[in-house]
Amino acid sequence: MQEPRGSSTVSAASAVGSEARWRREEMALLESIMQTSYPGWTETTVVDWTAVATQVGSRDVWQCKQKWMRSLRPGLNLGPWSDQEDRLLMDVMAALPSPARVDWRQVAYDLEKSNFRRSMKQVKEHWEDHINPAIVPIHEVPLTKAELAIIRETVMAYPHSGKLWVLLIRNVNDVIKTNADVMTELLSGRGPGGQNLTPVRSKSDLKKSLQKMVTRIQKEQAALAPAPPSSDSTLFRKTTLWETPGRLSVKRRTSARATASSSPATLPVAPALEPVMNPNALLAPAITAVHEASRAMGCSLDETLALLRDAISASVPDPPTTEVDATTSFLRLPPADTMREADLRSDDLSPAQLLVGLRTSDPATIA
Repeated sequence: MQEPRGSSTVSAASAVGSEARWRREEMALLESIMQTSYPGWTETTVVDWTAVATQVGSRDVWQCKQKWMRSLRPGLNLGPWSDQEDRLLMDVMAALPSPARVDWRQVAYDLEKSNFRRSMKQVKEHWEDHINPAIVPIHEVPLTKAELAIIRETVMAYPHSGKLWVLLIRNVNDVIKTNADVMTELLSGRGPGGQNLTPVRSKSDLKKSLQKMVTRIQKEQAALAPAPPSSDSTLFRKTTLWETPGRLSVKRRTSARATASSSPATLPVAPALEPVMNPNALLAPAITAVHEASRAMGCSLDETLALLRDAISASVPDPPTTEVDATTSFLRLPPADTMREADLRSDDLSPAQLLVGLRTSDPATIA
């Protein structure tokens, strides 16, 4: 659980390389480490970022370096851009031989020579989101049908990606470049000063205009996702698995809910087919897995199932009498020649039963 904002210590439980926002105490710790280890730091100072990340504890090497260089290094201006900075950036970009291939580190260095200290990330985002003359604002030229289509498609494919807005602006601008109708529509709606520039959209403008739409699609996608079964459900049984030298051991638990003191891993077992469940939904992933394995190995379905049976049998020797045999007693396998392609289309098999060739009528079923 994330520590409450304003806490004075960095949680020891924080995962190294966490993607969460930097907390104030993390930034203060990084600044303290850099000031202590590298007093008088400059951009030419050689820094042991591995040692720095080890002292920070909750961030990896790349994150520590980027946070220092982009936000915390001395003299960096994090405030609003001035008109003078905007004009200088416009001049630097206009002087580039190829605007399609921009060395943003060099652009930031050119600004710094005029005593304007901005990070490479700041320079790139300010240009692409605000002052690039090729930007076509949505309030001037509304999004076209093709742009809206790729936006919806992207959100549905990656509804909860941390890079969703990066993907959106990239895909929208790709549509503009490759769709002649979209290009014409955007050029015709723009003033004469930008007719010679390939039109683009800006990420900040896109986010401001589409936040509600994206949120709605995300909710729709979340509603379509199947909910996991409750741990109290009769369809959710627990089996405790752990590895011992040379074999896989399985022991049934009588309790429906696992406890913290149980063995190393507690995993849900595929339930036996119930009338209230959709058998096709259960079978789909298993059928796909078997067919993909068959194609990958260049084998027939019969050969694939036989190989699967042999692999399971070879990996599990006879267990001691105090444990349930994962192969012979718990998952009783029929002969390979009884498993045919028709079994893959049977509606009375659960995925786990399908993969080991069991029928619901067999005496040893998966509970």
